[in-house]
Amino acid sequence: MTERPSRVQLVEYNEAWPATYLREKERLTKVLGRSAHIEHIGSTSVPGLMAKPIIDILVGLPAAEISQAVSALLPLGYMSYGTAGVEGRDFLRDRESSRHLHVTVFQSQFWRDRLAFRDHLRRNAEDRDLYAELKRRLSAEFACQRPLYTSGKADFIARCIERFQTTGEERYPPTLSQAGDDR
Repeated sequence: MTERPSRVQLVEYNEAWPATYLREKERLTKVLGRSAHIEHIGSTSVPGLMAKPIIDILVGLPAAEISQAVSALLPLGYMSYGTAGVEGRDFLRDRESSRHLHVTVFQSQFWRDRLAFRDHLRRNAEDRDLYAELKRRLSAEFACQRPLYTSGKADFIARCIERFQTTGEERYPPTLSQAGDDR
């Protein structure tokens, strides 16, 4: 399937987002098993940050289990979009596009970078607020051009990940594959 264009619509942080994530994590765990590593990522995972009202969920598995896991998620109402242009993950979303799954190899560079960015914004209110302002500006400029909205955030995200990794905050050590990683 190909990604359909959609309007960039930001809303203020919703206190219900963590509970929505936890309910979905329970459903995913029932299908994927307790060995699946499941994390809430994206802007809805950062308290106080405005976001598109979409719960992004990172699922980490051994490489050999990813294809089977993607197939197992389809009966839950998810649709698969392959990599959707981002190497290192399989992308799925529910029919309402209120939940996005990013299935990747546990502890891969994709895995570590998403958690590093989330954790940096959770710990750094100044960068969280700068990111919110960038998102506001980009959503006004590219409201109907989601790819441009997304690419406009890339440099900021890369700088936050680098800062996270060089300040000793990092829980997920970098690998040799950092060069050329598509964020």
